[in-house]
Order: sequence, then structure tokens, then C-alpha cells
Amino acid sequence: MPINFMKLRPLIVFIALSVLAVVIYSSAFHGPFIFDDGMYISKNPLIKNLGNFWPPSGPRYLGYLSFALNFRINGLDTFGFHLVNVMIHIVNGLLVYALVTATFRTPWMERAQVEDKERVAFVLALIVSVLFIVHPVQTQAVTYMAQRFASLATLFYLLSLVSYIRWRLSSGPKAFKVFLYIVALASAIAAQNTKEISFTLPVMIVLYEGVFFGWDKKRIPALIPLILTLIIIPLAILGPEAGLGGGGSDIGERTRELQIRDLTALSRHDYLVTQFRVIVTYLRLIVFPVNQTLDYDYPLFTSIFSPEPLLSFLFLLSIVILSVWIFVKSRRVNCALGLLFSAGVFWFFITLSIESSIIPINDLIFEHRLYLAMPGAALAFGSALLYGARFVPGNRSVASAAALALMIAAAVSVPLSVATYMRNTVWADEVVFWEDAVVKSPMKARVHNNLGSVYYRKGDLARAMDEFKRAIELKPNFADAHYNLGVAYKDIGRMDDAILEFEAAVTFQPAKANAHNNLGLAYLSKGRIEDAVGEFSATIRLEPGNYRAHNLLGLAYKYLGRYDEAVAEFETALSINPGFEDAYENLRYIELKRGGGPPS
Repeated sequence: MPINFMKLRPLIVFIALSVLAVVIYSSAFHGPFIFDDGMYISKNPLIKNLGNFWPPSGPRYLGYLSFALNFRINGLDTFGFHLVNVMIHIVNGLLVYALVTATFRTPWMERAQVEDKERVAFVLALIVSVLFIVHPVQTQAVTYMAQRFASLATLFYLLSLVSYIRWRLSSGPKAFKVFLYIVALASAIAAQNTKEISFTLPVMIVLYEGVFFGWDKKRIPALIPLILTLIIIPLAILGPEAGLGGGGSDIGERTRELQIRDLTALSRHDYLVTQFRVIVTYLRLIVFPVNQTLDYDYPLFTSIFSPEPLLSFLFLLSIVILSVWIFVKSRRVNCALGLLFSAGVFWFFITLSIESSIIPINDLIFEHRLYLAMPGAALAFGSALLYGARFVPGNRSVASAAALALMIAAAVSVPLSVATYMRNTVWADEVVFWEDAVVKSPMKARVHNNLGSVYYRKGDLARAMDEFKRAIELKPNFADAHYNLGVAYKDIGRMDDAILEFEAAVTFQPAKANAHNNLGLAYLSKGRIEDAVGEFSATIRLEPGNYRAHNLLGLAYKYLGRYDEAVAEFETALSINPGFEDAYENLRYIELKRGGGPPS
């Protein structure tokens, strides 16, 4: 019985994409937690208790839940987190393949009468999905464990759109059609509960319906539930403050805290002006992915008339105008590849619009923001490649043009795969990672501070202190660097220098509880007991549940002979942590001092 390779294509693609992804990401499978991985995962107490996830709350709820499930299965072993991220990436590659192949079955594509449509659809889908999988700019959304938010949101985004298209195309049993629609709607809801980039999904579905199926009023009832998912993110963010409910779970509160942290006082105008330049940088990274780094030292532009943002704006505008012209002409002459090229460009800009427009975010540029936009960029490239291959002498037939396009795409994919593997070797070692970041952003204080923190954890105090000092030189009001340098000074016994650094830290960031606490300890060691009381009290105001700070405040009161206040603090520490021996011993000391028995 002959093998039907047409039916085996999806399986072959699955195996190919899986092998590619595993190989090029294998160099980082045991990589450590880096940067915000600590805040979101390893040092986040909320993911360590599944009880924090009820009731569901927060627009990133499912992302946090996935971290909690990961922790439940494999603890803080990073291999498990990396493995899940790579699996999500593989599924996304398959969904990109499914999206392209399904698009060729839509009514508009049928009218376009694409020659040898099955071959063209397969080749284009393969090119787009492979580029999506192997491109090194994707590493930040895959290897950077905290950015599962981006990759998981993309999974639900693509699954919703693909399921909607399959529902529209299905001629099977009614039950199966209902199932496809439910998957589309459920995935849309899930996407909105994973990351805010999903806000554009209902818009994308409506646009896809209009372009590839044609505007039909009969479809409005089916579109309305999908459009209504637009309210999920605003309600999740604003709900408690607006009296709309949804503030229930601890994870919801944590999500909102981090969203406030991510937003910046930067004006919408300045952010938008800078994003014109940022998007050009994103395009450069797609075409020429070199000098990648997690933490770019990117300039802020305040005027559209500055040369760089102005030229960037004009360049981007020319791309949009060209794409609109190609779109209109392709619709008129039924040119499928031309339409897909423009659709890819539109996808790129629409999916970037949430993080690269008028909503100011603390960091001007991050590579993981390209993850959802990459299918559009890859589709535009693949469509242009297939279209151009027909004009190469000797490639008049679809088969020969497709073969040439595949060879060119393979020639491009090989160096991209190598670059991805090599970039992942950088992610695999925390010291190498931040040393690389310092080389690429030498004038950015944060990368020096982070490298110093890594050196400190490795026990290399001298190099750590050099990096903290360099960070302070670059940004004198950098509270974290002052604090870290203070800790290093305290470790080597230079308590006066430590006090100066801790004082600077709390001056520049009054809400930095650990700086107040360490300053109190430093004061205590120098006999400045009253000053220590003030700092421990400040720590407790910021962190009422900090049982160690309550114990230290009690200790300071004990030194001052204020035993009643000391007892109250020790008892508070024990009420928070009944097993805290230090507080118990301190309480016992006072009871014995007063002539009483040990505390019960």
C-alpha cells in the first residue's frame, strides 16, 4: 500500500519543528533563573501554594498558574520550566503552520485560484513556521522563563484564531462545529487572562473574517462573544478600584502590583515618539539579529522632529503605505501571495501596538515583545520569497519556484538556528549572561548592578563592589546599587561605609524595606539604638508581616530597657512565625530578667 505523504505532512512538520526546537534550545535547558525570573518565579511565594489561585483573578492569571503547576511538579528545578517553555514554543510553531494552511482554504483564496495551491500552501506554511521556531529573537520569550506570559498568551491567541477559521470552514457534524467555536471562544478568554498583548485578538478575528471570508452580517452574532472578551483585561486591572469585583485572589493583587511597577511616569508622547525608533530596531533584529541583549541601553526621544524618530516614522509609514497599496491591488487582481504579504505586515504592526504605542512601559525595548509579531514578519518574508522566486529565470513553474524558495529559506534558517543555539549558551550561565550584557550596554547602570549581584552570590566581593560602584557612577540615585554596595561593605566589616550606602538607598527609595532593615542592623552594631528603632519601625510599616523586623525592633527596645515594648514585638514575631526561636529566646531572657518563669 503506497504511503500518502500528503496526509503525513502534519506529522512530518511536527517532528521537524520539535527536533529543531529541542536542538537549538538544548544549550539552555539547565540555565538558571535570571533577572525577573526571581520576582515572578523563584522568589514569588504566591506560586508555591495553589490555594492562592482561587478565585481566578488578574489578567496574567493563567501565566502565574502555569508557574505554580510547574513548581508543584518539579519545584525550582529550572529544567522543568525550560522544558515547558520549549513545548509551548513548539505548539506555537505548529499553530503558525496551521494558520497559514487554513488560510489557503478560505473563500477569498478559492476565488484567487492559486496555481498548485496545495504545494504553495505547504511550502509557505513550512517556511513561516520554521522561521518562527528558529529565529534567535525568539529566545527571550522562550529561554527567559518569566516571559512564558508572552509565549503562552501567543499560544491561546493563535489557537483561538485557528479554531475560529476551522469553525468557519467546517462542513462536518454540527457537534464538531460547536466544539471548534467553543475552543475559539475559550482560547480567547484564556489569552486575555494570560497577558495584555492579547487585547488585539478580537480585532484580529474581525479583520480576518472581513478579508478572507467577506463581510457578512449573519456572522455578527458569532463575533459578538469574541468581541466581548475585550472587556476582560480592563475589568481585571480596574475592577477592584472601580467597584467591579474581581479583586479576590492573592495572585490577582500581585498581578496588579506588578502592572503598576511596569508602568512608568514617562509621557505617552515621549514613549510613542521613541517607539518609532524601537520598531525599526525590532525590524533590524529580525533581518540582522546581532548584538542581542536582555537590557538595551536605549535613548529616550522627546521630539518627533529629532532625526532618528522622524526618519524611523517616515520609514515605517512607507512600509504601511506600500503594504496598503499591495493589499488593495492584490484584492483587485486576486494575487494571493501579495495579499498574504500585506496581511503579514498588518499582523506585525497590530500585534505590536499594545506595547509599542501610547501605553508607556518602564522599559522602552524588550525582544520578547516581538514574539507575537513574528508570525506576521515571517509570513511577509515567506510570501515575498515565493512570489519573487517565480521571476528567477528557469523557475516559471510553481514546483521549481517553490523548490528555490525552500532552498533559500533553508539557507537562511541554518545560520539563524546556529545563532539561536549560541544565544542560548549565553542564557545558560548567569555570569556569562550579565558580562555579555555589560559589554553590549556598558553605560547602563542596571546591568552593572545585576552583574555585581551575580559576583556577590558567587563570593567574588571585590568584583561585585566594583560593579556596584560603577552602577552608582552611572546613576547616582540608584537605590538598589547603594543597597547592594552597603551589604558588601557590611560583610567585610566596613560598617560606617555600609551605613552611608544604606542611608543613600532609603533616601532615594524610601519604600525599600530591606534597606531600612539593614540600616537598622548597622546602627545597632554601632550602638545607635534610637536610630535603629526608627529603621526597624520603618521596615515594619512597609512589611507588617516581617517577623524578623519585629524581633529586631524588640531587641532594640530591650537594649533601651523598654521591656514592655520589647515583649510586645517579640510576641508579634511569634504570632507571625510561632517557630521563630530567636524571638522565643529574647522573650525568655526578658521574663527571666524580670524574675518570672519562661514564656509558655
